[in-house]
Amino acid sequence: FCMCPGGFVVPSQTEEDSIVVNGMSASGRNSNWSNAAFVVETRPEDIPEEFLKKAEEEGCSALAGLFFRHHIEKETKRAGNGQKAPAQMMRDFLDGKDSEKLVPSSYTPGLVPSRLDLWLPEQISGRLSQGFLDFEKNMKGFISREALMIASETRTSTPVRILRDERTYESPFLSGLFPCGEGSGYAGGIVSSAMDGEKACRAAAERR
Repeated sequence: FCMCPGGFVVPSQTEEDSIVVNGMSASGRNSNWSNAAFVVETRPEDIPEEFLKKAEEEGCSALAGLFFRHHIEKETKRAGNGQKAPAQMMRDFLDGKDSEKLVPSSYTPGLVPSRLDLWLPEQISGRLSQGFLDFEKNMKGFISREALMIASETRTSTPVRILRDERTYESPFLSGLFPCGEGSGYAGGIVSSAMDGEKACRAAAERR
């Protein structure tokens, strides 16, 4: 997801009790670094019961995914130190081992060695592990001693979808609103967001 040649890993949290990371690159893409996010599917049945109950208490069951996401972001903060993010070498993650030493990183606040395989939700760590092994089958050398994992990028797409008519792209509840892209739950990444935005703009133009 969003591999950034010449890129940087940067902090992007919006609350003091959490850590969220993201990736970016300057237009020259000429730094010494590169980074990519690895995204795994989280299904409705993966959301723990406690967050389903909390959403019900708040009067909106659709918010359960948001509460679960914030929980992961807070766990990331607990495993870090200030803005220093928790990190683990990929090989150690797969082997279930502590990372005695982390390689240098573009993440300027700094890193803290952490057993991501122990505190990430089991379905997420398991799917990440399987994804890495699948990549290795098709791209020999993908799993290397230099590959570093930094937690957590949780905001590739919102877990709450703003409903729209799939033919007109318009909200059935608010005339003139055309939900699209990551923030409304219809895309995950720059390219898919751009394509979805083009379709929504076309639909809006046709409505006029």
